[in-house]
Amino acid sequence: MSFFRLLTLLCAFLLSGLPGRPVLAADLGVQTGRTLAGIIGYARWPVEPSYFRLCTAGYLAYLPGNGASLAPLLDRKLLIRDVTDLSAGWENGCDIIYMGALPLALQRQVIKMASGRPLLSVTEGDLECTAGSMFCLHAADGEIGLLANLDAISRGSVRISPKVLQLVRRRQETSSEKSSPGARAQPRQVAP
Repeated sequence: MSFFRLLTLLCAFLLSGLPGRPVLAADLGVQTGRTLAGIIGYARWPVEPSYFRLCTAGYLAYLPGNGASLAPLLDRKLLIRDVTDLSAGWENGCDIIYMGALPLALQRQVIKMASGRPLLSVTEGDLECTAGSMFCLHAADGEIGLLANLDAISRGSVRISPKVLQLVRRRQETSSEKSSPGARAQPRQVAP
């Protein structure tokens, strides 16, 4: 990845969820795409894929068009596949699983089926980020929030750069300070 592209993705990632910046409904998909591209840019697979295979499941409220808007933000070709039916072997054909509106039990089943595979997992709307995904996105009051499940990240074979984790920590601390000065931040969350 070129330095310029890396810098652009990092800036987009940083700006996508700044506290206090309202997000219009039309911007939600753009900001989600930028945030997801930023996460992907700092992820390292055991064997780097020559192109990314994005698998989606459920109704995608934050990433319209099943993620097609994400393709121009990446440095590699993007293949998109809907695996909502969870047909046998779906997890073997994915580098990234992005889950939209799915019942919590089904989200956990998806994560369990993908266990042991080099798979980056992102979920929409899991406000506690407890279903097992590495990252969770949520929208509240017109803003995008990012949550990180450090347990899932540490157990996964896809490595996440500490730069992303430091960014998550900084965003969380900023959010906590604004909501209640002196409050202690929770270890896994970054709220809008």
